[in-house]
Amino acid sequence: MLSIGGAVQQATEHLAAAGLEDARLEALALLQHVLGLSRAQLYMRWHDILDDNAKQQIERVVERRAGHEPFAYIIGRQPFYDVELTVNAQVLIPRPETELLIERALAWAKARDWPQGAPRVVDVGTGSGAIAVVLARHIPQAAVWAVDVSETALDVARANAASCALADRITFLNSDLLEAVDFRLDIIVANLPYIPVGRLPLLAPDVRDYEPQLALDGGFDGLDLVRQLIHQLPDHLNQPGLCLLEIDEGQGDAVRQFCAKILPNATVEVIRDYAGLERLVCVER
Repeated sequence: MLSIGGAVQQATEHLAAAGLEDARLEALALLQHVLGLSRAQLYMRWHDILDDNAKQQIERVVERRAGHEPFAYIIGRQPFYDVELTVNAQVLIPRPETELLIERALAWAKARDWPQGAPRVVDVGTGSGAIAVVLARHIPQAAVWAVDVSETALDVARANAASCALADRITFLNSDLLEAVDFRLDIIVANLPYIPVGRLPLLAPDVRDYEPQLALDGGFDGLDLVRQLIHQLPDHLNQPGLCLLEIDEGQGDAVRQFCAKILPNATVEVIRDYAGLERLVCVER
């Protein structure tokens, strides 16, 4: 017979042997997911005996996590800003550092008076729809578009918009960057692939082996798609207008210089995140 406490101990040992740093916390979270219990309820039922079905489900999810499948894919959801999103292997898992982009976009939008239907906002490479959903939620008068080259990613984004009661506020568009967008925009935000292709084999196995390469591979220096999008800004970004580009540490100066070349009259700033790392390039016309 195996109790909940015993299953936590076994799971902790298995995950630790697989090299996971927070093995006990992850074991607790996996059992909470399988058993449908809060952390407090889990401790209250610590000595309860598990039935065979529960034991098999626990073994399956623990084995998946021991193989470094991301926790978010196993449980099928990920918190981001103030929403909880559905995620699967078709989309990149939203990261906390992307919330800096949200904060900057909201501050800029809320500092201006907009007529109904404005600002026009586009999230390029929307993936799970995380950025589009949060911006639509917090800028209630905005018209929001979520753009992605992957139709399967757009399916996930549509589901997240619906679960947040925002399906009628966001237009989903299958497009290679802004190619299918034939109008001008007030806010353009993008968390595009920015990992140099040579670094992909060096990523943590949770990322390298499970998250979609389409959402990671930024080409030789990581900036292939970022440069393509910047080339599209003169024809798509209004004046006044804001573009926020998420980048990797060490890419700030190259992106800033390229933005200044394509939009010589714009104000371009590299913004560091709360860890002190380059995280955003802010382009303001």
